[in-house]
Amino acid sequence: MFDLRESNDWGPIAVLSVTMLAITFVLIMLINRFTHRRIA
Repeated sequence: MFDLRESNDWGPIAVLSVTMLAITFVLIMLINRFTHRRIA
């Protein structure tokens, strides 16, 4: 990612950033789903 920044190649940087955000979001959703304690 830093090499792409140094070469001013912003397209792949944007794709990598969005992909990393999506993976993080999915992981958080899965963790919340499996660790959420239901009140009943």
